[in-house]
Amino acid sequence: MWTAARWRKPCLSAGTHKLKSALPIFSLVFLVGCATTPPIADSLNRWVGQDVNGLIRRLGPPDRIYKMPNGNSLYSYTRGHTETMPVVKTPTYILPPRTTVSISGGETHVTTTGGEIFGGEVYGGGKYRSWCKLHLEVNRADRIVGWSAQGNACDELLPASAPPL
Repeated sequence: MWTAARWRKPCLSAGTHKLKSALPIFSLVFLVGCATTPPIADSLNRWVGQDVNGLIRRLGPPDRIYKMPNGNSLYSYTRGHTETMPVVKTPTYILPPRTTVSISGGETHVTTTGGEIFGGEVYGGGKYRSWCKLHLEVNRADRIVGWSAQGNACDELLPASAPPL
């Protein structure tokens, strides 16, 4: 099962930095950046040890319940939706033709340049799928003993609410 430690951001190694005097500052910045966890991880970690019925009241009934070989149950939730991205067309600008008349050495010169068109590009379209799969391991006493989550939108699709005190 995943815990907050599995959600940590990958860290860059500050030890290879050539500015020795800046090393302590960079090290502190990297350590602080690596210690953050997504809100859903913090929330689910607080549910470990709590009665699963409280979480069911918040999330609704699970999509499936599996019996595990160790006697525990695995409550499975899948959430998701698909969005169609809008199609955007940039404005089209048309510059009219331009005529230039010049006189040089007693001769008249007339130059005409054609008009130009700018813009009119089309962007967007397509579909984007937001999803999250949550698994809760629950023991025989209905206590949550572990969890795992995968997907690109777990923080958005699952409520990040703490268990009641």
